[in-house]
Amino acid sequence: MQVGFADINLPPTRTAKIWNDGNHPTTCTTLSTVAKAVIAVLTTSEEQTRDRLVNIQSFIATANEIVQALEKATGEKWVVEKTTTEEELRIAGEALEKGDILTAFYGWIKSCIFTSELAVLQEVQNEALGLEEEKLDVVVGKVVRGEKV
Repeated sequence: MQVGFADINLPPTRTAKIWNDGNHPTTCTTLSTVAKAVIAVLTTSEEQTRDRLVNIQSFIATANEIVQALEKATGEKWVVEKTTTEEELRIAGEALEKGDILTAFYGWIKSCIFTSELAVLQEVQNEALGLEEEKLDVVVGKVVRGEKV
């Protein structure tokens, strides 16, 4: 949210691009949760994390839920642009043809984030690492106030 990667632009812009119906759940992780997870992995017993993928998350939310939380936190209606996976993949393909690999890559990644079943982790190790689940409204409130999350 803080850098606009997820097609959500914070005030003063207050815009969001919603893919398809905006109701696809996505795993969301704050940087502070990532930092806590790294510390936990480095300080836990090797058996828990050695030679394996460690999945973490702060919460699961849809794009519509995120926009609703942002509107609640700012007290203002946000401008929402609707798009489709097909349109965004078309744009990514055109970008690749023009040699704009970064734009193409971001389009493909966002198509996974906003539409793929892979966007929600089936198994997370939060509990084993001592990570608490965060609340969408709390995280959004911090983001809107300019606090680190």
